[in-house]
Amino acid sequence: MSSHADQQRKRPQQDRAKETKARILEVAAQLFGDRGIGNTSTNRIAAEAGMSIGTLYRYFTDREEIVKELTDSSGRRGRLRRR
Repeated sequence: MSSHADQQRKRPQQDRAKETKARILEVAAQLFGDRGIGNTSTNRIAAEAGMSIGTLYRYFTDREEIVKELTDSSGRRGRLRRR
């Protein structure tokens, strides 16, 4: 995948896209806290967020990228509890 595609995936510009990405992160943080990272699939995150897995993959390549975003982003620090 090109770096241009990666940048588009990581930086949504429109409000709706920003809200979708935030929803994914919110649901993922909750599920990771409740179930643990290893027991939470991207399919589960998408389902709980009320979207298709394809929509999730527009914003994140895999579960590890979601984990990285949650743990690296200073604005979201503390939202993810590791088990």
